[in-house]
Order: sequence, then C-alpha cells, then structure tokens
Amino acid sequence: MLSIKKFLLLAVMGIAAVVVVAVPASGSGEEGEWLHEGEAIGSHHTFKLTRNLQFKVLGETITCEYHPTLTVLENGKSEFTGLGITTNTCKGTGVFEGCVMEKDSATDLGWPVTLDKALKIFTLHDFTLHTQFKCPKIGEQELFFEFETVTGTPDDPEAINEFSISGVGTVNGGATSVQISGELEITEGDAGTYGIG
Repeated sequence: MLSIKKFLLLAVMGIAAVVVVAVPASGSGEEGEWLHEGEAIGSHHTFKLTRNLQFKVLGETITCEYHPTLTVLENGKSEFTGLGITTNTCKGTGVFEGCVMEKDSATDLGWPVTLDKALKIFTLHDFTLHTQFKCPKIGEQELFFEFETVTGTPDDPEAINEFSISGVGTVNGGATSVQISGELEITEGDAGTYGIG
C-alpha cells in the first residue's frame, strides 16, 4: 500500500507536476472595504458562503463542500471565522479515490482578509487546514494544508454573487505543493447585495 509520505516523496524526487500560477496585475496597494447594498459596512456583520473547494496534489484531487463564514469587524477589518465542511460530500481522484474524510479542522480560526481597492479582490492570509482521511488505496492519512495567501475574485465587484478561489500552498510542511480552487457563492437572499469599494 502506497503511503502518502511515499507519494509525496516521489514528488520531491522528480515526479512532480509543474504548477503555473497566474499573477494578477499589480493593485494600488490601497485597502478597500466591504459594501452592503452600496454602503460601507460600519459595524459587526457576517455573511455566509457555500460551494465546493478542490485541493490538488500532484494531479490528484480532493473536492469537498464548504460553508464558510466571513465576518466584518467593528473596525472595518474582516476575517474568515468559520469553515463549515460537509464531510460526506468529499470526492477524490487517483490515490484519493474512495477516501472518506474522518476529520477536517481549521487551525488558528480568524484568518485575516484584506481587500484590494483597485483590483477588487480579497486575499485570505495564513489559511491552514488539518484533515484526516481513510482511503482504500493509501490507508489512513493525516494532511496539513498551509496557504500563506488565497485569493478571491468576485464575478461582479459591485454586486457579488460568487468568488473564484485560487492559491498555492504546502502539504505537511514539505516541498510538495497543493493548489486550492473553486467557487464560493454568497448564500441565497444575500447574493448580489455585497461589493468591494
């Protein structure tokens, strides 16, 4: 049985995919703010997101449904304060095919979010996940996914329905990379009422 450590070691030895990351044009550096119905959010406020996020390691993927919470604080700063995974929705390919997620926990919850006023995107900082899987091909596995930054690009910065998520991090603190991608929708009823200004 192939262990995840051996699988990741093969990557370091050269059986690794080349990852090309699109870097957006440079922004103004000026921090933006969240808007609700065209007005700046000036007090504590939360909104919910939902949909699938995919984690890709050496061409093999794990996709799970998440329901994160984004909180705007009193000072206008914002952070992700909840992750809300539905564990029985996870599906894998390759060595992760048939894996069942037994645990998914966020570490250091309250990941800070910054907004770029010019690019109209958000950046999630220091995003870390600790997952445990039971897999037919590689047995029980513990995976730590760590991302310094993850970017969220809205479909319409003035009336957001969903964000495209992208980022590259590390697996278990090593040299192997993990890509995160997917779309997070603002939940029904609030879709189209938020913006970045």
